[in-house]
Amino acid sequence: MAAKPTNTTTHSGSSLTICMDVKSSTAQLRPRIVSRSICGANNEGSVCCLAADEPRSVDRRFSCFDDVSRQLDYERDHATINGAVATIDGSRCTKCRSSVRLRLIASADGRRVDPTRALPDVDYSATSAFDWPIERPSAADWRIWQAFLQRLTLPDGTLLRTLGKWLYPSHRKWEWFYDPVSDTITRRLEDRQDLYCLCPDDGPSTRQAIDAGETIQRLAAGPPLAVTASECQESFFEFLRTWKGEWMWEDLHMPLGLDAVVSSIRNGSAIYVTDGSYMRTLDPLIDGAGWLIYCRTARRIVLKGSMAERNSNAGSYRGELLGLLAIHLWVAAVEEFYRLEEGPRGLIACDNLGALNKAQLRRKKIRAGAKHSDILRVLRRLHNRRRGCKWQAFEYKHVYGHQDQLRLWSRLTLLEKLNCKCDSLAKAAVSRALREGIPITNARQLLPSESVAVFYNKGKLSSECGDDIRYQVGRVKARQFYVTQLGWSGAAFDQVDWEARDHALRGKPDMFKTWLAKQTSTFCATGLNMVRWFDSEVSECPNCGAPDERASHLLHCPDPGRFRLFRDRLQELGEWLRKPHTDPILADILEQYIFHRGEKTLASLCQGRQEFLKFAHAQDFIGWDHFLEGKIALELTPLLRDHLLFDTRAMDLS
Repeated sequence: MAAKPTNTTTHSGSSLTICMDVKSSTAQLRPRIVSRSICGANNEGSVCCLAADEPRSVDRRFSCFDDVSRQLDYERDHATINGAVATIDGSRCTKCRSSVRLRLIASADGRRVDPTRALPDVDYSATSAFDWPIERPSAADWRIWQAFLQRLTLPDGTLLRTLGKWLYPSHRKWEWFYDPVSDTITRRLEDRQDLYCLCPDDGPSTRQAIDAGETIQRLAAGPPLAVTASECQESFFEFLRTWKGEWMWEDLHMPLGLDAVVSSIRNGSAIYVTDGSYMRTLDPLIDGAGWLIYCRTARRIVLKGSMAERNSNAGSYRGELLGLLAIHLWVAAVEEFYRLEEGPRGLIACDNLGALNKAQLRRKKIRAGAKHSDILRVLRRLHNRRRGCKWQAFEYKHVYGHQDQLRLWSRLTLLEKLNCKCDSLAKAAVSRALREGIPITNARQLLPSESVAVFYNKGKLSSECGDDIRYQVGRVKARQFYVTQLGWSGAAFDQVDWEARDHALRGKPDMFKTWLAKQTSTFCATGLNMVRWFDSEVSECPNCGAPDERASHLLHCPDPGRFRLFRDRLQELGEWLRKPHTDPILADILEQYIFHRGEKTLASLCQGRQEFLKFAHAQDFIGWDHFLEGKIALELTPLLRDHLLFDTRAMDLS
């Protein structure tokens, strides 16, 4: 536990002994216990102390009075008090004591007036961070000042209305700090720290001889001091990191500071807006979300955030859910850290009605096969925190998206404008992830409060994992079959982009998949197989008459009719390749490569184009025949992605 600032009185004959530590000058107490036990009646004293850094003590004591009459509420008992300096001359005493607020002349616990503040012969100019003018109050001024202090207290010195906890930082410099864990007191000076501890007295056998020194007496203990805005923000993010999922908060911007965000959530003036983004043509496994908080009181955006993730079920819908999850998590963290009272938290707007409906449902259970079940489970956990509440924390509203493409910006509503800003944030996050990749530290993108997740090379499994597991098992068996039965090398098999091939075949009919499987496994109805299976007498190619027709012959048959069909299909492929999603030079090279039917290597056709050579060598290693069967080298995907990212025509298409 951190140290607490204190007021003390110095006297002799006490059981507290000083221990000097000149080298120690840090801001926090580093207690060094020399000895501790209780000696005689001197134990009755108490040091007036105030905690500097207790957990989540971010409030501040209210001021009691100003130079003019004011009525202020006190946080501890919600009572009120009127107070003012009696005369103009009386204000000299307040300046002399650096005290324009009652909290600056009160004891650390806020229950009494610090008696030293009423003494006329003590210099307190060093106890304030402000530079006060020199004042020399007269004896009459001091009498007025002491009479005024008597009006604020009972006969025993207790304030009529005690002060509550601290709400804002003070310019008063606290000199004495108490550490309740080690039961020690530290006096923090500019050049050193003095450490005081209890002197033990457990009997003659255990008494230690300690040099006599200055002694102090403890008076009272007070509430913790408030921390500054930067310290409060750092403490909040430390708390937020305990929930895990740090990758969701890496791109946050708060132009007015964290206090403005918390204030908008506390008073219910916040508007939360989110939007998702997904660029399937660039990378089918990456999606993103952008979200913001708009304060209706300040009429400004007080927080902007964005994120991107790699997931096997990536899509724009998941991006919308991700943004809604970020909003609910942020508000829940603020409520818990700042201990906000229950009440409405504002309006949530999204342009995806389905995601909006999912986010507000209070489910008892998420079925195992549900899509995006990881997000839905965290949302369910957040909603269950409010199970006893009859009111709904948020108001959910659907807003139409991309309205800036249909109407002038000046004609858009506030929610439509905010949604357009979120759309820009989400697209920027996805584009950044495509250019720079997902950081290695975020390779395992667990959601906050998510205890278990399954990952593999395509990213996180966020729904039913049966298909993905079957794919991985099938890939292992396919590699074994290609190496042992078809004569492939393991290196050639690993060069193929099997995931892209699997993704391309998902939308194809089952009969096409069956035909392709027969062709690639050589179990198709060729002349040689017909002889083997059905004792056919003819094994020649029915078109060109080549003997022992095999599956590989179907791609190289010189028959004029088959060549004409091959050329027509190649022309259709070339027209498709020359669309904006492919580099035009690469499209020409691929068309020539296919046309030569393996007589020329791809690398020989890429002379002068160094950026294509890595892909060309990898594809030549796999082979021309397998290229036509959809077994394309992994190096092609980065080439296409770079073209889609930086070519203006491709960006218009995506």
